[in-house]
Amino acid sequence: MTGSIKVNSQGICVILVAVLVFAVVYFYYPYQEEDIALLRNNADPDAEGPPKDTMEALLETSGWDKVKAKLLLDPTLSVKEGNIQVEGHEVYFREGVSADVSRGNLLFLHGAAFNSKTWEDLGTLHFMAAAGFRPIAIDLPGGKGQTKSFQMDESSFLLAVKKLLGLGDTPVVIISPSMSGGWAIPFLFSHPEAFKGYVPVAPVGTGTHSQAEYQKVTVPTCIVYGEKDTGLGGKSLKDLQDIPGSEVHQLKEAGHAAYLNAPKDFHKILLAFTKRVYT
Repeated sequence: MTGSIKVNSQGICVILVAVLVFAVVYFYYPYQEEDIALLRNNADPDAEGPPKDTMEALLETSGWDKVKAKLLLDPTLSVKEGNIQVEGHEVYFREGVSADVSRGNLLFLHGAAFNSKTWEDLGTLHFMAAAGFRPIAIDLPGGKGQTKSFQMDESSFLLAVKKLLGLGDTPVVIISPSMSGGWAIPFLFSHPEAFKGYVPVAPVGTGTHSQAEYQKVTVPTCIVYGEKDTGLGGKSLKDLQDIPGSEVHQLKEAGHAAYLNAPKDFHKILLAFTKRVYT
C-alpha cells in the first residue's frame, strides 16, 4: 500500500511566522535592567572580570553587541548612580565601577538630545571600567531633561563638578560630543591643566577661537567625527586640527553621533588614546 502525506500549508505558515518572531526577539530585543540583574544574581560571585589588557583582543574578535552583552553580564562590573549639588542644582552622574582602577579618570559629556545614560546604554562605562579606568558621565545643564538655569560659566561649572566628584586638581580625559563643546572648549582654554587629554566628537563652539589660539594648545587631542557628518563634523575638524600633535579619526558610514553609529571603532580609538596618555 502506498502511503501519502498531506501538507497543511496553513500550519506551515503559522510555524514560519513563529520562528521569525522568535528570531527577531532573540537578536534585537534590548537587554532590560531586570534581565541583567537576574543573570548577574545567577553568576558565579567569585568570578574574575576580564583582564584589562584583553579589551583590545575582545574588540578584535567580536562585534560591539557581543562585547557589550559580555560586559553587561559580568558580575564584577557595575554602574554607580548618584548626584552632586552644584550651585543649588542637582547634577546627576553615572560611574563605571570595577575592582581595578589603575589607569586614570575619564569624564564623559553629551549632546543636546542625550544625557549620562547614553554612555551606560552604549556600554561605554562598563567597557572603560573593565579596561582599568574610572569613567564618569554627567548630565549637563541644557541636556535632555535638564535645567538651563545655572548662573555660573561653563569652566566654573566643570571645575566644581571635578571637585565634587573627588577629582580635585587631578587632570582627566574629557570626552565631548556635539553640544558639550560649548562647555569643554572654553574649559580647554581657561584650564588646560585640568585635562589629561581631550576627545572632541564633532563639538559645537570651536569657531570661538582663532587658529593661532589652537596652535598654542598643548593638551593631547583625539579628534573623532563621522564620515556622513557634513555639518559640525567638518567644521569642528577644520578648527581643531590646528592643535599640535592632534590625531584625527573619521568613522566610516557614521553620522553626527558617530559613537552610536560606529561603536566598535569608536571604543577602539578611545581605548588606544586613553591608554597612551595615561602611560
